[in-house]
Amino acid sequence: MADTGLRSQIHSKKSKGKPMSEAISPANGRKSKIRAFVGQVFARQKGPMGLVVTTTGLPEAAVQIELTNLNDNTKLVIRLLEMTVTA
Repeated sequence: MADTGLRSQIHSKKSKGKPMSEAISPANGRKSKIRAFVGQVFARQKGPMGLVVTTTGLPEAAVQIELTNLNDNTKLVIRLLEMTVTA
């Protein structure tokens, strides 16, 4: 990974029987923040939207996910427009 300029996004563990170092804890916090943001998107797709990818192959799955996201974004825009009309 170092050759390509990428950094690991995997959380670091503390040594057994020792406290977590002062450098590891903030780094894990930053990684958790990103994971929580991305996780909300997938949780929304799986839960209320009921997304279950039933296709074979990555291109077909990508289309199914994109259409589901488009549908969800359309519903969000409609809900926001309704809020501005009634306010």
